[in-house]
Amino acid sequence: ARAGRNRTAQHQGTGPEHRHTDPKSLIRVLRGDLDWIVMKCLEKDRTRRYDTANGLAMDIARYLGDEPVVARPPSRGYRMRKFVRRNRAAVLGVTAIATVLVLGVIGTTWGLLRSMKAEREQSRERELAEQARVEAEGVTQFLSDMLAAVDPGQSGKDVSVRQVLDKASKTISEKFTNNPLVEARLRSTIGKSYYGLGLYDEAERHLPVAVEMYRRLRGEEHVETIRSMNALAILYFRQGRMDEAWALNERTVEEARKGLGEGNAETLFALNLKGNLMWQTERWEGLLTLRKYVLEQRRR
Repeated sequence: ARAGRNRTAQHQGTGPEHRHTDPKSLIRVLRGDLDWIVMKCLEKDRTRRYDTANGLAMDIARYLGDEPVVARPPSRGYRMRKFVRRNRAAVLGVTAIATVLVLGVIGTTWGLLRSMKAEREQSRERELAEQARVEAEGVTQFLSDMLAAVDPGQSGKDVSVRQVLDKASKTISEKFTNNPLVEARLRSTIGKSYYGLGLYDEAERHLPVAVEMYRRLRGEEHVETIRSMNALAILYFRQGRMDEAWALNERTVEEARKGLGEGNAETLFALNLKGNLMWQTERWEGLLTLRKYVLEQRRR
């Protein structure tokens, strides 16, 4: 019977080869929502079928629009997959921010663990481990809230990265009153994301705050403080505020040399930025020497 159907399909031009595919590929396409829709149509119990032809049409429209279909059990995983398909731009934006934040947490935690091993102080070890745990939980919760805040019913299907950042910006100061280090890290990351989009005014609402928080919590010479100062100096540079960028960069270079040393990556970043500022403001004297010095240090 199957061979007869195949011959009939081939004769009528509806066989798999006429669709430029094969039976296995067709099975993969039909598996899932379409399979559930067909099974609902074929239910023996009338009460479990579609009430009307319009109900069937609406479910097919849901399938074509990457929305959950009525015929399929509405599990959380299934709804989440549909949400991701409909809002790929927003999810990619949140994922990119999440990656930066998680890498920051990992880097900080690694530095803290090395410090604990060197000091071998049990009480300090417990304190730092708890701090890292609280920071990680805070970042994770914040990222979850960011994703949940992107409501396609209100914002539309195509949610932009800026919309995600704007929603996050509104709540950041309220969420971390008891965990200022997490707030500082998030403000620094969000600020960098804004100026990466060319939204300098929005970036300025976060980066200066992050710098002051790091200075108060970590000290002038800490690597996170220096990193945040470098980010703010770049913002001033892009805004054309050369005098402010120059003054901040001079201070950053001084603190980085004292706290991190000449060969540290953040120190060299600050020195390279100083060279860019010298070039932009036509301060030629000593520029070539500075460039050669930074190049040699980076080669090492």
